[in-house]
Amino acid sequence: MSLWLKYYGAQFGRENLFVVLDGDEWEPNVDLTGVTVTMVKDAPRQRVRNDRFMAKTVSGRAHELFNDYHYIVRSDIDEFVCIDPNSGLNWETAMEEIDYWGYTYSMGMDVVHNRALETDPLDLNQPILSQRQFAVVDHNYSKPNVTNGICSQHPLNEPRQKSWLLSWSGGFHRALGGRVRMSNHFALFHFALFDYDLANKRQKDRLASNSNHRSFTGHIDQRFKLFDEISNVAQMDADQAYKIARDKFPLENDGSLSKRPRAAPEDANVSSGILIEIPKRFSNII
Repeated sequence: MSLWLKYYGAQFGRENLFVVLDGDEWEPNVDLTGVTVTMVKDAPRQRVRNDRFMAKTVSGRAHELFNDYHYIVRSDIDEFVCIDPNSGLNWETAMEEIDYWGYTYSMGMDVVHNRALETDPLDLNQPILSQRQFAVVDHNYSKPNVTNGICSQHPLNEPRQKSWLLSWSGGFHRALGGRVRMSNHFALFHFALFDYDLANKRQKDRLASNSNHRSFTGHIDQRFKLFDEISNVAQMDADQAYKIARDKFPLENDGSLSKRPRAAPEDANVSSGILIEIPKRFSNII
């Protein structure tokens, strides 16, 4: 959580951060001064039910915040949304993309520690992406993170078109009722597997928690296989992978726009997507 607070606090100011904590059986070991914190005590423990419950809860909170904010960036504690430096945009100008559809799906990159090549201990006081070089472009982490609260199947500037308040699905993987619109410049870096030792510690802490459910640990056990899978795979050029994602993630097999990002298995080089070397232009962002 400390990394999340440091990053988003620098982007938007701690007074504009809203944290939703799942359960009261743990104490965040971080300074939450200036941050608005909501504690949710009655979320179910089974993973799918928990995902749906939290999505509904956070969607409701977001609807309230739109009374005071024009845009919202929503992320999990291990997700970091940024702007591709190649765009030349800042947060204010990048947000203009949202005003066309009301939301956009970030380019999802699942950062994975390559233990054979990245042997130095991780220094959390230095930019993470200067120490981690590899990620999987993954449809599962291409999420509608950035929104102005209005969801639409047509451009918002078209007259008499239908629009509604955005709500997220379980796991925050899609905008309910909308179609996938991949961003031209927003990227999401997912850090659950960015360090093997930290991921192991997190898993052990889950196992030790009385509130933990086997559905969570089973999910993580499956994800851990990616550490070994990436070790002998040649990476695709990142910008080529981004083009594939923008072209194919939004489409069903028949070419129609999808309600959630779809995999592109014919282009994948690992089970979950396309392994890339993260472009150097991102190195100092997070």
